[in-house]
Amino acid sequence: MLLAPMRVPRYAARGLLAGALLVLIALATASPAGAAARCYGAASRDQEHPCFNAQLLTAVAPRPFAALLETESPCDPFHRAWPISVCWFGVAAAQGPPTIALIGDSHATHWRPAVSVLARAKGWRGASIARTSCPFTLGVSTSLGPRVNRACRRHVRAIPRWLAARPSIQTVFVAGNAGARVFGPNRFLSTIAGDVAALKSLPPTVKHVIVIRDAVKSTYQTPSCIRLALLRHQRAGRVCAVPIAEVLRPDPLVIAARRIGTRVQVIDLRRFQCSRHRCFPVVGGVLVHKDIDHLTNLFATTLGPYLLRAFDRLAGHWHKASAAAAPSTPPACFGAAARDREHPCTNPDLAYRVSPTPNNALLELDSPCTRESGAPRVLSLCSFGVPSAAATETVALIGDSHATHWRPALDAVARYKGWHVKNMTRTSCPFSMAPIDKSKSLRRDCADRNRKAAAWLRAHPEIRTVFVAGNAAVRVFGAKPKDRYKRVLAGYRATFASLPHSVKHVVVIRDSIKAKTGTLDCVRRAMRAHKRAGQVCALPLAHLRRRDAAAAAARELGPPRGQVIDLTSFQCSTRLCFPVIGGVLVHKDIDHITRTFALTLAPYLLRDFDRLAAAWTA
Repeated sequence: MLLAPMRVPRYAARGLLAGALLVLIALATASPAGAAARCYGAASRDQEHPCFNAQLLTAVAPRPFAALLETESPCDPFHRAWPISVCWFGVAAAQGPPTIALIGDSHATHWRPAVSVLARAKGWRGASIARTSCPFTLGVSTSLGPRVNRACRRHVRAIPRWLAARPSIQTVFVAGNAGARVFGPNRFLSTIAGDVAALKSLPPTVKHVIVIRDAVKSTYQTPSCIRLALLRHQRAGRVCAVPIAEVLRPDPLVIAARRIGTRVQVIDLRRFQCSRHRCFPVVGGVLVHKDIDHLTNLFATTLGPYLLRAFDRLAGHWHKASAAAAPSTPPACFGAAARDREHPCTNPDLAYRVSPTPNNALLELDSPCTRESGAPRVLSLCSFGVPSAAATETVALIGDSHATHWRPALDAVARYKGWHVKNMTRTSCPFSMAPIDKSKSLRRDCADRNRKAAAWLRAHPEIRTVFVAGNAAVRVFGAKPKDRYKRVLAGYRATFASLPHSVKHVVVIRDSIKAKTGTLDCVRRAMRAHKRAGQVCALPLAHLRRRDAAAAAARELGPPRGQVIDLTSFQCSTRLCFPVIGGVLVHKDIDHITRTFALTLAPYLLRDFDRLAAAWTA
């Protein structure tokens, strides 16, 4: 008996369709091996614990069609904090305040299942601050319209403020689309610069920033290839694999993280998708991508244990670095004391010691500096030393990141002298009127910072001494190599001339001697071979010393207005410069000295300053 056609109301049809879709998803995601199968997903590519399960060779879960219908990983309750939107994952709110955050665009969202695994394993509550098509970068996206770009910029700028108001969040995970670009003369380099600026904008309450490298993308042909392989009972992961060169993209966020170093680290889980030559669309019976760019929730979840493992290894180094940096009584002749010509000192016990190690040096945080309000934002004003209410004098430190790396030494001097120090340092912004050879926006900001620093000092006549330090190898926009030094020197002359008469003393700390690209690798090899890294990896002074225009400009001013402190003798002899001195590693990268070595220089910075100051009073 045939049934007569039956008319179904529209609302009922919609319900039936939704129900059918749910059934399809359930059927498509069902794996013959089950979600608990051995070697499931990323586990099948764990190089440390090789794993093989023949039952998963032809399995695919979820199926390509069902993957498109996946919703995002659970994250609730939704909290609106205009202009950003926040949701929560990990353990329940009753178990404590949030301790981690995940920020970025939709490529951060697709990592949320993996980060959730980590959070639950650690007993943490996490905040997800991700917005589709809004990567965490300070720049104008090339793929968005003006209105959306404005909304994204507001979103990105609000994140540091939101985090600063929640000091319990000390670890932040950042991820983004490796293919996203911002406008600039060179879009790739401009994107890196925007990423660097965004990462550095995170508040000091955030102690550790983990950049998760973007997943390798898929191709438009991959889903069809997988469907065909399923019909033919073939191994879709192998049949539909693509050459890694076709799908691997350089990730500007990772490059930015490695340029910053210190508190910013990288986790790269690419090996769970690809071998050296090919990338697999199905791994351990699990479909990797739900579309050309995004991971499936299931595959991201199987990556969770390996994200946790990578995180624990990074955190292990943090603890070692913190322990190395913890205050304790240093051994005799430690660090710069080993090269004090006035009080010669040797300690054979330090001959093979390297503290911190090159790997731990990258994890050292900058010396603490408390943010201050009420000053123009471009000054990046913060303070250190003794509190202003208890200070005997207020001084200032101005310059670029090469001034920042002197802060540990100056902080020790300030606490001894009872100073309160106003810090106005900014990476890549020397205290010179010469335009730097960087992006147009940074060049504009640096010029603005230098003008406003002079104006700020004019409004604070109580500051009579200003310390200045900067990168001696700074490049000037539009200058030929042979004219670079003259342009920088003219820039410092102009800057010093702009300082108010209330500033009686400009003390330039001569730039430290730089290292070479291979220096830290040489130190690592020497440590493994149990050799004296300081001697084995020493380099000729003539190859490393650079003329310092700031020091030259201060000498032209003459005492007592312009003074120079040169601590080069604590790094170098008359011929050689040493990467390890008194058991202490000198450089954490090619240009910046370690916080530990800077601290050992503090007594000699104090000694030289006291000699200068004695002449002023005389």
